[in-house]
Amino acid sequence: MAAGDGCCIGGAGARRGRGGLDVHGDGRGCTTSTGEFTVTRPARGDDGAVEAFAATFVQHCEGGAAALRGTIHYYA
Repeated sequence: MAAGDGCCIGGAGARRGRGGLDVHGDGRGCTTSTGEFTVTRPARGDDGAVEAFAATFVQHCEGGAAALRGTIHYYA
């Protein structure tokens, strides 16, 4: 995983073993999601464990033009 890596949200690309993203909660979700995410900060320790991770994403629900956009940050 390197900065700039990314893939698909939903669809066949997310099911090809390349990862994926599905945002849902509070009884809400999409039957069909499309979009993409991009890794902006991957960081692994000397032992290979993930120490930090950041990504941006855009998710479209049911083929609509409206989008959920966000950024995910993880620090171990």
